[in-house]
Amino acid sequence: MDPISMTPESAIVPVQPYTAPKLNTALGRKSRSPKDFESDTTSERPSISSMDGCFTVFSSWCVQFATAGHVNAFGVYDAFYKEVYLSNESPFTIGWIGSVPWFCYLGFGLLSGALSDRGYNRHLLASCSILYIFCNYMLAISAPHQWYQVFLSQGLGMGLAMGGMAVPSLAIVGHHYPKRHRSLALGIVTTGAAFGGIVYPIMLNNLINPRRSTFGSGGTPETFRSAVEISAGFSAGLLLLANVFQREKRPLEEHTKTHLHIILLLKEPKYLMLCVGSIFVYYGSVFPVIYLQLFSVTKGFPVRFSFYLLPMFHAASVVGRVLLNFSADRFGSLKVLIITTIGTGAVTFGFLGIGSPAGMTVVTLLIGFFAGGYNSMVVTTAAGFSKRISETGVRIGVLSLFLALPSLSGPPIDGALLTERLIWDRPIIFSSICVIVGACLYVVASIIKTRATSASHSEAAADDEVIVSSARISMITSHSLEKTEGSEHL
Repeated sequence: MDPISMTPESAIVPVQPYTAPKLNTALGRKSRSPKDFESDTTSERPSISSMDGCFTVFSSWCVQFATAGHVNAFGVYDAFYKEVYLSNESPFTIGWIGSVPWFCYLGFGLLSGALSDRGYNRHLLASCSILYIFCNYMLAISAPHQWYQVFLSQGLGMGLAMGGMAVPSLAIVGHHYPKRHRSLALGIVTTGAAFGGIVYPIMLNNLINPRRSTFGSGGTPETFRSAVEISAGFSAGLLLLANVFQREKRPLEEHTKTHLHIILLLKEPKYLMLCVGSIFVYYGSVFPVIYLQLFSVTKGFPVRFSFYLLPMFHAASVVGRVLLNFSADRFGSLKVLIITTIGTGAVTFGFLGIGSPAGMTVVTLLIGFFAGGYNSMVVTTAAGFSKRISETGVRIGVLSLFLALPSLSGPPIDGALLTERLIWDRPIIFSSICVIVGACLYVVASIIKTRATSASHSEAAADDEVIVSSARISMITSHSLEKTEGSEHL
């Protein structure tokens, strides 16, 4: 009789077909798709329709409206100070009142961004809102021809308050939208600055100078005090809404050592290129914002027409911020940033050929579209480089620190190039070249990022090859052992 037929049925072990393990599971790792290498942010990706996320977007929008939007109206203050309120001071001295807030707005962002990542958003917003409104009312009661009172309230006080709110208002949106819809959400938030740049100049101009015929004329200390009080009340309402609607979301990583991240950030070539490139672009983007109205007036265009150029600029920037950020979610923020920067440089060159109000209108709308898109896209790109949600505020803060230098020294450089003879070609060419240089550095950052992503993909493919080979060896070994055990049993 066949020996096998004499073997008890229970002793026969059926040989199961071998199934090779999935890639990476043999080593206890999860397989990663190419998209995983683009961002290591958390897998929690809330929808744009998330109520907490939408409330936070609205809160941050109000912050941007009341802070950056108000700073965009400094041209109104500047004209009134030179002609009436601080007529005893030089334009250079008055200029510090406008440049210091921007410096604080950007330079203080590193500290406030780090605090935001550690979960102190609500504390920062509440305390800085109180300081900001207090300084607004202190400006209203400042005495004419007292530069130090105006500087301490509007220059230093408001600047520090804005610096404590600006970056956290952007970082907290990144916490709610770590990947999906992040560009669009940040774009919507930054439109607050553009809308503020439309509303505040018109409101202040008409309240300070109710019967004006030229820039800065027609105002009195009484109308100035009334205008600042109304503006302060309006800003207080916006910041109250911001505090009510903000929804804090702590990053998943607790107790983040931010100081270590800062050192590592500066060693990332693509991020360093982004920061250095942004310095050049900001030097070039100062010109249209500061000198748009003055350029129009000196070209002989109507005063009333020139007055509405700045609101036109900010209205176009609203469209740029939304459309370009919407495109970034699909095509990538760095790619859209490069296109936006090149467009900004090209349009800035266009100031050389302006000879009519129609040409001035077209260039204003185009530079507003691209400059507005750039201001929001550079923040989105910096946030997009984050490997963890808890890095978002620090990355935006470090970028802001880099931008503090051109925001402080850019206007004096343009003024020195312009001279008292108003030679417009010099600052226009300087600004355009700076923007193009920045665009070239962004291209370098894009190349570095692409190569790093390709290297990661190649590494993953090599790992998968090793795992496949290991799986095949395991399969052969398993079959050999089964045959050996069967022979011994027989």
